[in-house]
Amino acid sequence: MQKNYCHYIQLYMAMGGIPHCLENVNPKQSAVQNIDLLIDRADNIIELCEFKFHQSPIALTKADEDKLRLHTGAFRHYTGTKSIIHWTFITASGLVQNAYSADIVTHDFTMDVLFEEA
Repeated sequence: MQKNYCHYIQLYMAMGGIPHCLENVNPKQSAVQNIDLLIDRADNIIELCEFKFHQSPIALTKADEDKLRLHTGAFRHYTGTKSIIHWTFITASGLVQNAYSADIVTHDFTMDVLFEEA
């Protein structure tokens, strides 16, 4: 699924951020390959993003929450970042709001944000 720079800007805007490092986007990779890892925002927040392509809404479990916390700790350890870390889910069919998603996911969007008129 190849995206253009407009899609990156729409995703940043949906998260309330201003894109400041589009020159780091690899145009030979898809939006998923570029953004699924992280977005380092200018306001000292790092968005760790998960793209999920399921036909029905995703409901996180305790195991999913634990895995995301483990990834957060590992990311913080290996990068040495002092930035605030947020998890963002971008899904095809949405994220079920439950205790596990409420505790770990800061933002969740459906893929529709990538196709909105700018």
